[in-house]
Amino acid sequence: MDAIALTDLVKKLGYRNHGALANKIRDILKDKEDFAKYLLKTDKVYGRDEKVQVSAEAEILVDNLAILAPYVKLFGVAESKEQYTPISYLANPNKRVKIRKDMHKFENKIRADIKRSNETLSLFPKFVRSILNAGELDIAKDSLRTLIEHTSESETLVDLSNSFESALWNEIVELQGLIESGKESSLSHQKLGENLFKMGEFDSAIEHLERAVELDPKNGTAYTIMALIYQVLSEQAGKALNGAMARNDLSGFIEHPIDAEEYWINERIEFGINDYQQLRERFIFNVIHGLYHWPEHDYKWDSRKNYLYNLKQTLKSELDTVREDLMIPFLKHVCYSDFEKWPELISIIMTWQYSSRDGDWSPNTLKHNNQQKCQVMALTSWFSEEGAKQLLEYEIKFVSRCETISNEAYELFGIDIFRSLYSQYFGRAEYEKFISEMLVKFQNQLLINNLEMIAQDRYLSITDYLYKLGKHHEYKDYEDQRWESSQKMYVLTDKQIHELSSQMKEGLKGWQNLLEHKAWQQFGSTNSAPSNMCLLIVTACLVELSQDINSDANITILKDFLQTEHNLRKSIGDINYPMSLDLVAKIKTCCTVKDKEGLNDLLNQYSALIEQIEEQRAAEDIWA
Repeated sequence: MDAIALTDLVKKLGYRNHGALANKIRDILKDKEDFAKYLLKTDKVYGRDEKVQVSAEAEILVDNLAILAPYVKLFGVAESKEQYTPISYLANPNKRVKIRKDMHKFENKIRADIKRSNETLSLFPKFVRSILNAGELDIAKDSLRTLIEHTSESETLVDLSNSFESALWNEIVELQGLIESGKESSLSHQKLGENLFKMGEFDSAIEHLERAVELDPKNGTAYTIMALIYQVLSEQAGKALNGAMARNDLSGFIEHPIDAEEYWINERIEFGINDYQQLRERFIFNVIHGLYHWPEHDYKWDSRKNYLYNLKQTLKSELDTVREDLMIPFLKHVCYSDFEKWPELISIIMTWQYSSRDGDWSPNTLKHNNQQKCQVMALTSWFSEEGAKQLLEYEIKFVSRCETISNEAYELFGIDIFRSLYSQYFGRAEYEKFISEMLVKFQNQLLINNLEMIAQDRYLSITDYLYKLGKHHEYKDYEDQRWESSQKMYVLTDKQIHELSSQMKEGLKGWQNLLEHKAWQQFGSTNSAPSNMCLLIVTACLVELSQDINSDANITILKDFLQTEHNLRKSIGDINYPMSLDLVAKIKTCCTVKDKEGLNDLLNQYSALIEQIEEQRAAEDIWA
């Protein structure tokens, strides 16, 4: 069998840069398909390999591989390292439709690259000339836009609208030059891939990101960006598949196609399914490695990993992506079979759950919605029943301490996964008992919500009057000539104050009936007391006492109310503090009751409490 050196064969076929091209073809012959049969034993001189030898029959194959070198991307990404994608497309004419689509896509990309380069070439000299010809410039006062337009020889306005894209493109060109000069690194390919990702050039981004993880298999940032890309692509493929399946009444394969259109529909569906499955697998692969190799802090509290919150904190990426953004779509795609393929999954799930030093599991490190909580419980149950059981107990323990539960919490307990796991670990009878108790607590919350709405409506009916009265008390003693116009605007006459008081009196008429509401009777002295009702009670009592209306009843109500400080805290959130103190002073002079001393003690107690709460809030604001 005649043999020829691969480099000599490539040179003989007329290719320039034959040495580098021969090395590329050599790698394909060694690693792809069954091409190795064309390689002959390499000659050795003084213990080192010399030129690679190929058989004479390899001439057409080598020529074809050289011709295909610029166009390999048109044939898609290989499913394995041993696969050479052009083979299946060249052997099957039906698959070549995709090549036409990718060709147009590739052409558009090249045109876009040329356009970006031309824009840079057009603006760059104008910018440099404008800076060089200018004197001292103040970046806060001197307009660079005006400077560039005046420097431009053209009469048309300079287009600066693509500033962001131009900045990315300039950085891309710089990084490409760095790599081509031999200063290749995982970080340079990662940054290049990140910039291409920002520009929407997914194919080129993937090429560089794959090279980044090839150079550094622990580059979690590169895996993360690829996961984000494949997430978008898999969603697009899913929509395309749904569109293909919707072309017939069966919403799927046609079992017995009878014409060309039905055969075409089946081909579209088959292609769509394969495309979606491949993209999903690539997403799963990259999201697992992205989560597992997510950048960490230099310090650790204990042996567990201490991940950074977002990628920006690495100072090696400008993406403001948080780890949770990767975890949430991951939950939608991962399935039981993935655990057998990827043992890293257990470690990933535990980083979101295992937060207690004493071994307890809790979900407090991920902002779950109900569906995500249940998905995490299900995933945990696949490798640790004890862990899943503790997650259930965490949710149960939280609501067992509450008198009421929200609609969101009640919905959680009715989701199939939660119901199934609860019944599995604690028994069906226990679940039925638990969900009945939760129903009572949920109904309690609905009852409180009903009183909240009624009390809010009653309070809103006097809000405008309270605002005007509050502004009056803020400005009436304010001595500053600069605020003279504001004083005139807000300070009221005695007649206006009397009118406001009468209007509030009308708005509050019958408010005490709300004290008989079932929600107040049941929860008025607890932490679940309705906030709007607390606000209405204090406001109504002070306003009516200041006008000597229902004084004895209001004193009794206020006295009982002050026994629970948490209710008072709820009540003073929207009350104007100076107005409140002025109302207290007015009550002391205007209110006629037998036990005047007892009233004054009550009002002093109220004033001291709200002053104490105001000071605490002011201190909290300072430290916030």
